[in-house]
Amino acid sequence: MKVNEIMRKPEVIGPNASIKDAANLMIRLEIGSLIVITDSRVIGILTDGDIIKRFISMDRPASEVFVKEIMTTKIVKVSSNESVEYAAHLMGEKNISHLPVIDKGKLVGILTSSRILKHAPEIGMDALF
Repeated sequence: MKVNEIMRKPEVIGPNASIKDAANLMIRLEIGSLIVITDSRVIGILTDGDIIKRFISMDRPASEVFVKEIMTTKIVKVSSNESVEYAAHLMGEKNISHLPVIDKGKLVGILTSSRILKHAPEIGMDALF
């Protein structure tokens, strides 16, 4: 099975959006991550984990903290033509649960550990964790 068979449409946000706006968007869409873009270029990813690990300890209002301050900039990515098994192993190795899918420098999707478990359970938890 290929990544493009189970990836979903990525949701994006700009680096200057507030954490309050980002969190509200994630809640409304029932997702755990947003891809951060500027000038159609992926520059980071903001996950619910980033909010918990980096924002909570800041002791600042969510409306005054920007995505660029807490996003992850070291992006681990995968191509849409890679196998889901490879992607799962990569996620497990890097200890991540959201993987941007990028083809020829363009964001085309996102693959999450929950989508892998739902659509490719034969890969198993061992690959992911």
